[in-house]
Amino acid sequence: GFSEDLVKVLPIGSNSKIVSSMPEKEKKRTLVFLSRLSKSKGVEDAIKCVSLLKDEYKDLTSWIIGRGDPSFREVLDGLVKKLNVGDRVKFFNYVTEEKKQELLTRAHILVMPSAKEGWGLTIHEAGARSTPSIVYNVPGLSEVVINGVNGLVCYENSPEELAKNVKRLFSDSTLYKKLQEGAILERKKHNWDKTADIFLEF
Repeated sequence: GFSEDLVKVLPIGSNSKIVSSMPEKEKKRTLVFLSRLSKSKGVEDAIKCVSLLKDEYKDLTSWIIGRGDPSFREVLDGLVKKLNVGDRVKFFNYVTEEKKQELLTRAHILVMPSAKEGWGLTIHEAGARSTPSIVYNVPGLSEVVINGVNGLVCYENSPEELAKNVKRLFSDSTLYKKLQEGAILERKKHNWDKTADIFLEF
């Protein structure tokens, strides 16, 4: 019953600090997952993605940043053991803001296989550190990631498609650099001053 003229959806801003120049990445191929540890966030698919790529990339490492219910963490530990990726997956639990920025800067790719998101805030946090994202095609994430600009959006939401896109970025340095630059530019578009301006104009 509301008039559309009385409704305005505002873009979410970001306070994440933007790199001044392209930083050096880890020598090992490194994926990072940043979120609360819950089933809906898709962390299990992020781990399965590592398993699918471990034989092809002997140096592949995955950092999982976040905490959650201890019982679910036990499930994740069991999955890591079952897939034999204990030497490839490192859990960081809760980290400080400084440590988070450091890890996002050093990692090559942020993977976000969430089942749903209100808004992919971590995409711009990683983008501010020149780290592009690979995400599932779900509301929230598909609004923040512009396919081929600041990351890749999976055509199919599966660990196999996630792994396919990781391989694509590892094998195409030109595309990877393009997405790095795009990640920074997209992050610059989302700040709270701009959000405030849109609100005040409305």
